Amino acid sequence: MKKNLLFFGLTFLYLSNSFATSEGLTREQIQSTLQKKLGSVMKCYEDELKSNPQLKGRVVLSFDVELDGKIVQSTIKKTTLNNQKVENCIVEQSKTWVFPKPTGTKSVHVDYPYELSRKQK
Repeated sequence: MKKNLLFFGLTFLYLSNSFATSEGLTREQIQSTLQKKLGSVMKCYEDELKSNPQLKGRVVLSFDVELDGKIVQSTIKKTTLNNQKVENCIVEQSKTWVFPKPTGTKSVHVDYPYELSRKQK
């Protein structure tokens, strides 16, 4: 699994190039859109770090991109973060994201992992 390491303030996030998706959008379209939305994911995580500095883990966000490019259905499929506040925040933020319009006549399903951790001092 290839990963990109990104730093945000006090934290870092691994972006995976290995994620599950159905046909209708290219992996590049999905990855590009998700990279643009990383700030909202990191804000959810960093806000909770203030009260829980040891918080870290992996969250798999599962969502459907509808034919208009919007996300209507979004859930946490798996988590080792086990922090409902952060997970709910990520789900709610994801519902504001807009992707390119998929090709075909069906929505596109994506399962995308985020690995969240605080930078060591």
